[in-house]
Amino acid sequence: MLTIRALTYFTKRIHSQSELEEEYYEAERTLNTLESKLIEYGFSVFTKRISFPGLTRDLALRLLDYAGRGIYISTGYSRGLARENIVELTNSGIYTPILHPTGLSLEKAEEYVEIVLSVVRRDLVAATRISLGLHGEDFVTPYYPDSSSPGNRLIGVSLLYPKLLLEYLK
Repeated sequence: MLTIRALTYFTKRIHSQSELEEEYYEAERTLNTLESKLIEYGFSVFTKRISFPGLTRDLALRLLDYAGRGIYISTGYSRGLARENIVELTNSGIYTPILHPTGLSLEKAEEYVEIVLSVVRRDLVAATRISLGLHGEDFVTPYYPDSSSPGNRLIGVSLLYPKLLLEYLK
């Protein structure tokens, strides 16, 4: 049996709490349907994930309502999150990537270090839910914690053991 490491639903852009709720449940339904079909074809799904396209502070904090339901969630490259927001999100199980534009100053680097330390002080494991992207631009990847939606609906798949796919196809 081939194992899919991550089956990721990338959401559309979200502008309101009602859109966030609708998109979450649409993603959940889609992922569950895809998982059922993949199982029929001999695959197993290790994790299901939803990546948002970067949310406002208020919408990112609404994701706390969906934490711990068996689907990993990423805020995407959200702007305007304060240190305490990032600590709360990551400690609640929400993945929170930070995207830094080009040109990193010492002051900004120290700020990022303080954010990570604040997360670690509450829960060491929560530090695995934060990433700092120094690549300057959004990109699409199903790999957490550095995952963000480009703002349109997509499905991403990553395999646990890609070499097994070659053997399976032979």
